[in-house]
Amino acid sequence: MKHKGKNRVLAALLAAAMMFQMLPMLAFAAEDTHLENGQAKIGDKVYGSVLEAVKAAPADGSTTTITLGEGEYTLYGTEETAGKNLTFVGQGVDSTTWKIGYPTSDQAGYGNADFSFKNSKTITFQNMTLKAGPTYNYQGFAHTDTTVVENCVVEGMTFYWGYNSALLLINLFLLVVGMLMESLSALTLLTPILVPIAMSYGIDPIHFGIVMILNLMIGMLTPPVGMVLFVLSRMTPTPFEKICKAMVPFLGMCIIALIIIALVPPLVTFLPGVLM
Repeated sequence: MKHKGKNRVLAALLAAAMMFQMLPMLAFAAEDTHLENGQAKIGDKVYGSVLEAVKAAPADGSTTTITLGEGEYTLYGTEETAGKNLTFVGQGVDSTTWKIGYPTSDQAGYGNADFSFKNSKTITFQNMTLKAGPTYNYQGFAHTDTTVVENCVVEGMTFYWGYNSALLLINLFLLVVGMLMESLSALTLLTPILVPIAMSYGIDPIHFGIVMILNLMIGMLTPPVGMVLFVLSRMTPTPFEKICKAMVPFLGMCIIALIIIALVPPLVTFLPGVLM
């Protein structure tokens, strides 16, 4: 019995000694995975800045994932991304901010744009805030091949990398569809197609949903196949042509409302943002 008791004591002491030996290793591992403000990581290798990580990324057609820490990041004023596919992953929209065009907006002869991704391939941003500045109407990235935005918040205008042009084309497309197609069928067929496209350009899904419904509603009030116009013509003794003329002022107001909503997303997203 005494030998068994001694063995148990020795085993306990040995286990305690092993745990104390492992503590520094665990602490080092935990420290190693944490990124300081401004640092970036490719795989397990930590770099002092995002520029160092981008320089280390190959331009062989493969996609390099660069994990960012908390804080503010930018590549403005550099051109190290030519021929590269890069994915930047942040720590969340409240923790990581990518500044587009900072610290200055002076791009004489080219307009206010950020050329840091000139001649790059696919650039993907995930889980961060993209802030175009320093002025609100800063025009974003220029000379990029493809820019993908996933789970990000976009602040400011992003003209050159597709936000405005994509929204304009989608608006025109939906207006035409609304004129020729019943709205429920259009929603069923087009929503799964257009929503991923809109989100890839950084368009808020709530904003896009309101814009899409308003477009289809306007289309139902517009000849040649405005369904609401035909219903009114059948339900009242008023001729179809007279109803179309009477609808012109209301259509004008609806189109003005559509333009304002499309150009000022906070009008739509403010209340959902507060509630969520």
